[in-house]
Amino acid sequence: MPAAFVVYLLSAAAMAFWGPFDAPVARDTAGGAAAELSGVDRLLFAAGRRLLLVAAAAMAVPLFLGGGHGPWLPAWAWVGLKTTAVLACWSGCATGFRRSGWTAGRRSPGSCWCR
Repeated sequence: MPAAFVVYLLSAAAMAFWGPFDAPVARDTAGGAAAELSGVDRLLFAAGRRLLLVAAAAMAVPLFLGGGHGPWLPAWAWVGLKTTAVLACWSGCATGFRRSGWTAGRRSPGSCWCR
């Protein structure tokens, strides 16, 4: 089950173009899929990506983390706490990948092979 949980988290991040899988919406030369969006359209596009992550995190709780079972707190509080923990894990992993320079196809100008 731990391997399935990791695969689930990676596939949900890839579906939302999050973390190292953000190449289709990256700010590169072409501007990505969101380059032509502005105003309300861009806001809805970004909100939809984040809502997909929240829904996937909330679905991961009953599938892999035991749902609302836990000591001292009511079930709804455990579900909220576990969902927040999954979202924090995603956020931390995405930030770590960006800082390490491993993100999908992005390189610093100094590491270009063509001179």
